[in-house]
Amino acid sequence: MGAERVTVTVPAELLRAAREEVQAGRRPSVSAVVTSALAEHLRRQRMEQVLDEIDAEHGPPSAEATEWAKRALAED
Repeated sequence: MGAERVTVTVPAELLRAAREEVQAGRRPSVSAVVTSALAEHLRRQRMEQVLDEIDAEHGPPSAEATEWAKRALAED
């Protein structure tokens, strides 16, 4: 995947947190922090679309199924 340079404006506290991630060695660059956050946002957005399609086709999950899923996901 190719990369392109863009200019974005972010709140100072978010930029400070991103720089702290880099300084702590958890990320190689601020660009990596932004790229990761954007990729995660898009992944979640796609997942929401899939879930909306499932709901449209099969109806929303029951309360019992929702509670089971919450318990299952909390086990991570």
